[in-house]
Amino acid sequence: MLQTIFNVIYVLVALGMIVLILLQRGAGAQAGSGFGGGASGTVFGARGASTFLSRTTGVLAALFFLLSLGMGIFLGHPGSSRPADDLGIMSGVETPAPKPAPATATPGTDVPAPATGAAANDAAEKPAPAPAPTAAKDGDKGKPQPDKPQPDEIMWPNGGDSWRSGGLSPTHGTVGSFDFVDELLRKLANKKTFPNLTKVVVAGHSAGGQYATRYEMTNKLHGTLGVDISYVVANPSSYAWPVAVRPLPTGDADTAGAYKAALNDGEKVHTKYTFGPFDATKAPNFNHWPAGLENRNKYTANVSDDQLRKQLVERPTTYLLGQVDVLPLGGFDGSPNAMAQGPTRRARGEAFFKYVTETMGAKHNAIIVSECGHNDRCIFTTDVVLPVIFPK
Repeated sequence: MLQTIFNVIYVLVALGMIVLILLQRGAGAQAGSGFGGGASGTVFGARGASTFLSRTTGVLAALFFLLSLGMGIFLGHPGSSRPADDLGIMSGVETPAPKPAPATATPGTDVPAPATGAAANDAAEKPAPAPAPTAAKDGDKGKPQPDKPQPDEIMWPNGGDSWRSGGLSPTHGTVGSFDFVDELLRKLANKKTFPNLTKVVVAGHSAGGQYATRYEMTNKLHGTLGVDISYVVANPSSYAWPVAVRPLPTGDADTAGAYKAALNDGEKVHTKYTFGPFDATKAPNFNHWPAGLENRNKYTANVSDDQLRKQLVERPTTYLLGQVDVLPLGGFDGSPNAMAQGPTRRARGEAFFKYVTETMGAKHNAIIVSECGHNDRCIFTTDVVLPVIFPK
């Protein structure tokens, strides 16, 4: 009850202050002229009315301040009652009852207990959610769990003839990963959709770099779409060598000093590579696809080796190699087939670049990206690289 009285007085004092202020200034000046605001012959006289209104405003302001202070102290007292935890108009809203807990798994299994009653009816009307990843068993803690594809999803394995090399999907056996980029390029080259597009860059780093170099050599759309296509190959672990020779383990391909490549003229492309036959007893499949041209997959099965070599040489390609990408980190491929190409990613890229340019006559470019290791952000955001991936 006392709080209600305080609230009424508080509002009346506030309204009184507003009226008096309007009477003294602005649009309320005319209303105050009857009390002396307009002529000395009125009730109080001009000066008397001004003094009266000012003093009354001051009294109401002091009272407003005292009421504010008093109400704050009153409401802050532990024994005072507060209306519904100070929720205002929301204090009258009833809190809804919590929803029933979801079905729980039957102990010892990964299968949820069946829903009953209203939950069962609701489940029958709504589509079932996508299955969650299977929980790791005790013996698999810390190991990545495979993601099961849906019926309309296409996936590739990580090893073997995978997406990196245009391999066919095991879930959709007629579709290869190169087919996907073929379709993307067709979409981009459609003048009805992108009438001003004139250039497309196919770029990839690490495993994506493996994809880019092999797609550059093998794709069937280059030169047929009405747009210029170029390729950027960044820090791959392996290449599809066009012939059966490999870098000999001497000079810059010497395993013992390969890590020093970042120090000695580290920002220049090293060229001390020689090539010769590889000892197949160390890696019998060293020249099989995707490390070489033998035993290729369906996408290139009907294309001759000579045609692939011609495409490799003619298509505009830039190789981006990190200055300090000389350590076996970041998913480095240390398999015998990959090690046949050189001791480090940088050495493999420099050797491949030298062979296709000096021996085969390609007009490709290579950039040693200063101070970058096996890091795509560092590689692709460097000033010297930006004009390559965003040509004018």
